Amino acid sequence: MAEDDLIIARDGPLASVTLNRPKALNALTYDQTHRLRDLIADWAADDAVRCVLLAGAGGRAFCAGGDVRAVRAALLDHVARTGGYDPATVDPSATPFGFFRDEYRLNAELGGFPKPIVALLDGVTMGGGLGLSQHGSHRIATERSLMAMPETAIGLFPDVGAALFLHAAPGAMGLYLAATGARIEGAADASHIGFATQAIPSHRLAAVAPALIGADWDGEDAHAAVDAALKPLEADFTASALAARQAGVDRCFGPGATPLS
Repeated sequence: MAEDDLIIARDGPLASVTLNRPKALNALTYDQTHRLRDLIADWAADDAVRCVLLAGAGGRAFCAGGDVRAVRAALLDHVARTGGYDPATVDPSATPFGFFRDEYRLNAELGGFPKPIVALLDGVTMGGGLGLSQHGSHRIATERSLMAMPETAIGLFPDVGAALFLHAAPGAMGLYLAATGARIEGAADASHIGFATQAIPSHRLAAVAPALIGADWDGEDAHAAVDAALKPLEADFTASALAARQAGVDRCFGPGATPLS
């Protein structure tokens, strides 16, 4: 992994990490997965860290998902060098099994993290990007947010713990998103289905880190401190298009829906 694939910073109570592969829409690599797991473990044990901020570099994406192209390239390189596929010698990063296993472990560790995690879901946030963010406590969407679980397009089921956060979507919306890979566009849609806990305009995102650093951390409830710090930055967005389609989605994908013949 290039040293700057992750930009790591500490400022008082705030630890932050920025995915820094903007040309690849910050797609998550195997090496990044392991480094993030180490960071999460360190920050969980550090009493001086009160909150973690996750972001993506480049202004176009938080994280477009796991870098399956890199996994494919590594596997083909292994086959070219060895003349075949030997599970006993292949590097875990060169197999879908190894990559997904350790990515899922990271998702689980994020879900069990004992402190607030604030994710800036500005721009493309799909697949593994939702896995990085949805298991944390605070998920900020903007008018530029574009979310989806598009794995069905490559013959894969929605992974990265999606059964948990899709199940929490209203009505049959979770099944609809899982089956179709439909896109969630903007903060209003993301808020309607529960993918976002806060809606903040993109031009205010630069104020998020200073707000968290200056939050009132004297109380026992760190999550309430984050809520209070973010509140002045929030804004109302236009009505959700997905909310307007909720009744139709429930009718077609909910209990009692008739499968298409």
